Amino acid sequence: MELFDGWIEDCNFLELTLLNTKFTWFGPAGKRSKLDRMLVNSEWYQSGNWSIKSLSRKHSDHSPLFVFQEGMVREFKPFRIFNYFLTDELLEEVQKWMISDNQWKKLNIHVALKKIKERIKDKTRGTKDKMDVEIRRLEDNLQMADNNTKAQDWRMQGEIREKLLKLYSKKESMLKQKARLNWMKLGDRNPRFFHKAILEKEA
Repeated sequence: MELFDGWIEDCNFLELTLLNTKFTWFGPAGKRSKLDRMLVNSEWYQSGNWSIKSLSRKHSDHSPLFVFQEGMVREFKPFRIFNYFLTDELLEEVQKWMISDNQWKKLNIHVALKKIKERIKDKTRGTKDKMDVEIRRLEDNLQMADNNTKAQDWRMQGEIREKLLKLYSKKESMLKQKARLNWMKLGDRNPRFFHKAILEKEA
């Protein structure tokens, strides 16, 4: 260990501070440890306002680390309608709305489909954002339970993870559909994308 520490010092590496937790590994009976660190050189460190945080460990006993530059502007993403938005309750509501509107018989198919799309879009606006907020909230709660030694917090872990599993399943459905859309859009023009998708599916 001293040899490794000396190597870090000789290379003039700097360790980024882990912002949101003290530990990155969680074992049985409440065991935990900080096994992972992020080392950078001075040039890289000074190139921007870099930070590091621990992501949700989900089903694993290990939390991955995420390095990011604070103040980065996210690219705008257009709204998309995914299958998991289309619940039975939503479809029933749209059907009732269509029946109550006497103008439907006068519309051509293109205009009718456009109106349906706008209605569904209006009803599902913010659904994904709300799901992401709830996932982050539960992941934060799980991380708090991980960092606490109280027995009741260990019991809470099971309840939180059960809720997370349901939300992860919904998000996975969205990601799978999004991957299929990318496949149809890019697959024929991008052999690398095609083969990568095949390998990920077989893994």
